[in-house]
Order: sequence, then structure tokens, then C-alpha cells
Amino acid sequence: DLILVRAQERDFYFPLLYLEPWYDNQKVFGFDTQSNKGSDVLLAKITDSDRPLLSVPLKLMQTQENGSLLYSPIYENDQPKTFAHLKGLLVVVLKNKQLLARVYDQLVGKSFVIWVKDKETGQSIYGQAPISNEQKKLDALGLYSQTSIQFGQRVWTIDIWPSEQKITSYQSWLTWMVLVVGL
Repeated sequence: DLILVRAQERDFYFPLLYLEPWYDNQKVFGFDTQSNKGSDVLLAKITDSDRPLLSVPLKLMQTQENGSLLYSPIYENDQPKTFAHLKGLLVVVLKNKQLLARVYDQLVGKSFVIWVKDKETGQSIYGQAPISNEQKKLDALGLYSQTSIQFGQRVWTIDIWPSEQKITSYQSWLTWMVLVVGL
């Protein structure tokens, strides 16, 4: 069970006050987001850049799933966007596995395998690394690719390669091509 304790004495607090859906999140009502390790650095980055910022991958308190928090600053109207005029933070909970599974299904499909990692921490966010002998085979065929994307001021590394089924069909097609061209 989740146990909330009194926050340490500080100059300011950022408790979770407005939660949706309530049923799934009520157990974290009042949790001070500044009580997490490294949150003071995160808050400084958010207010300095005035752009949404994604947390490091973490275990979500509500479900114990892996996720990330997307923070977006909210300032007083018609005031400079500085810490002194910060009213609060909008925090969106991202369940990494669900989010990336949907992206994978709709954009990539079953013909390819992806592995997403947080570049700074090296934590795996979605998928898993290929087996080393499989990666050597893919590298030799030039079928292993790696790229990076920036999301919420974090960099995620994405490795992509064809599925075993796709490689098998490619090798089968290549055999027929050699036969046809060779004739």
C-alpha cells in the first residue's frame, strides 16, 4: 500500500490537488511533487525554459507501472514568466508502456521491433534489446538502425530492426530473386 508522510519544511510546496480520473488517483491527493529526489532541479529547468519537461522514467505511485511525468508551468496572467509568478504545474502522467505500445501498433506495425531508452539514464522505456548474436546478424545485413527523438526536453533513443518473421520473408524473397536473375 501507498503511505504518504508529511513533507519536509520548505519555502514552497507543489501538492497534487486536481486529479483526473479521481478514482484511479485519489490515493496520491495532496502528494507534494517537490518531495521526489531531484525535483528541485526539475522545477528550476521547468521555470527557466518555460516549456513542458518530461521526468526521468519512474515507477508510478498509483499503479507501480513504469511511467513518466510531463510537467508544464502555469503562470499568473499578464506577468513575466518567472518563478516568482509561477502559480503551479500541470502534471500529466504518461504510462510509457501503454503510450508506446499504441504508437508502435499504429506507426510501426508488427514487421519491426523497437526498443526505446532514456538517453541520460539508460533506462529501458519500451521493448528490449536484441540478443547480441541477433544484433550482429542485423548489423551485417545493414538492417539495424538507431535514432533519437527529443520529447519534453528529454532525449529518447530508439533502436529499430525487422522482426524475425520479416527477415525470414526477406531471405525467402532473396532466394527467389537469385534464381530468377540467375536464369
